[in-house]
Amino acid sequence: MNTFKKILFFADGAKGEKIALQRAAELALHNKASLTVMDVVAEVDSNDVRLKPTLKRLQQALIKERKTALELLVKELTPQSGTLPIKIYVTAGKNYIGVIQTIIQKRFDLLVKSANKHNAVAATLFGNTDISLLRKCPCPVWIIKPSRKKRIDTILAAVDLTETSEAKQLAGQILNLSAGLAQLEKSDLHVLNVWQPNFEPHVRTLISRQEYANMMKMLKDNSRASLRALIQGTPDLPVNGAMSQHLEKGHAEVVIPKFVKDHKIDLLVMGTMSRTGIPGFLIGNTAEKVLDTVDCSVLTLKPSGFKSPVA
Repeated sequence: MNTFKKILFFADGAKGEKIALQRAAELALHNKASLTVMDVVAEVDSNDVRLKPTLKRLQQALIKERKTALELLVKELTPQSGTLPIKIYVTAGKNYIGVIQTIIQKRFDLLVKSANKHNAVAATLFGNTDISLLRKCPCPVWIIKPSRKKRIDTILAAVDLTETSEAKQLAGQILNLSAGLAQLEKSDLHVLNVWQPNFEPHVRTLISRQEYANMMKMLKDNSRASLRALIQGTPDLPVNGAMSQHLEKGHAEVVIPKFVKDHKIDLLVMGTMSRTGIPGFLIGNTAEKVLDTVDCSVLTLKPSGFKSPVA
């Protein structure tokens, strides 16, 4: 798998950061990619011009202090990862905005960070910064759940096989990336397509029971055929671990979290698409609801042509 060539790790002090950085370094080594570790420190400023020189020195000191801390973090990587040249970059600004601006300016193709929930008792795994990055970052975002596990045992590729060209293109990307990661990690790969009739439930009262059953069977058969075609059309599917395909009827925001829990999924790979008509603003209601309830690492991809709202 040589999908990624420039990887950015956002070190914002989240729990499990060292383990997440280790995984980012291993991925960079495998892909022969560059790795940059960055953080964004708060800006210090004042309207009082008399304070400008002092605040400038303070800003420089804060950046230097954080760089030193990141250098120590990098030195703690395992010897194998130590052979990888890692750049360190610290800037001042607003955390996720500074990260996205850096990604756009320097053309990174993957962002990795450790999950940073709101607080110790928060119900969701991902914090505000995580969600902002998932919504607005133009490149794939891999947010890693803090864990003592040294490898990924199970990967779930959740694909949307609706008839839009955008969905099909994204499904292919998801499966290709998931297969590559499964090969790298020697993981079991699950491919899941959740299908649901695209008409109102009361339709079943307007036709006969047999007609409704025939229609449901046809829709299910079409979904199964689409899933089979996607898998058959994807080269380099994993050979190290097992691969299984699943077809589930229901709402994705309900089915996917249940599947993650039931199959003890370590990494969920899914697409994020806005259906609001506001490009780059939301990741779609379904993806939002899934992220609110899953308890595993998540790697999200956006369709080709996605434009971030961050300038």
